[in-house]
Amino acid sequence: QEQLRVITLKPGFATCGYNVDNPSPFIDVTGSLPSQSVVVRVHSFSINYADCCIRWGLYESANKFVGWPIVPGFDISGVIESVSSDNDSGLKVGDQVYGATFFGAYSTRVLVPSDQLRRVPRG
Repeated sequence: QEQLRVITLKPGFATCGYNVDNPSPFIDVTGSLPSQSVVVRVHSFSINYADCCIRWGLYESANKFVGWPIVPGFDISGVIESVSSDNDSGLKVGDQVYGATFFGAYSTRVLVPSDQLRRVPRG
């Protein structure tokens, strides 16, 4: 059984983090974004025990709440590429951020609710 494979998203697409209302794990981000969300260009992500459990097929709630295919990864840092038109978080394009995606971090670009991110402190 295949546990992990690399896919390449078409230009203009991003992986969806958990808590984004979208029927697919991938989304076209060239148009309007879902409410209160941002697209982050991922520079770093962590590998946690939960990610290993997903790859082993042992994380049952991942299948129940996210479904397959699933993109592992919970924690990211990166730069904001775009924000939803109604975003009132104060985050803006070009901000360096870190936070939790709750799935989807093993990607170069991910759509995340803005309240799951924080600005990286200067210095």
